[in-house]
Amino acid sequence: MMEIETKLQEFLQSPLDTLKQNYEEWISKLEYDILTTSLEVEPESREWFDIRINAFSIRKKVAMILLPMWISKYGSTEGCPVQYQDTLNIPFKQIKEPK
Repeated sequence: MMEIETKLQEFLQSPLDTLKQNYEEWISKLEYDILTTSLEVEPESREWFDIRINAFSIRKKVAMILLPMWISKYGSTEGCPVQYQDTLNIPFKQIKEPK
């Protein structure tokens, strides 16, 4: 998680005009990378399920970290690359390979 917090600190220092695109590219790659690690373990094992659960929940976890950081720096969620909705569970979510 420290790596994620460090990366989020970098995003907080980024110019706002490129922040949303850079964040979306990073989080999409992170999700996909986590998901592909499940291919390295036995399918449908406990570890396989744990990795996949993490892949599908990482966006929520990161949003829950970023929102308070953003609000403490900027005072509101205006311009933030994540919204409150990003902290909710999304049923039937798909993770696609980033471009």
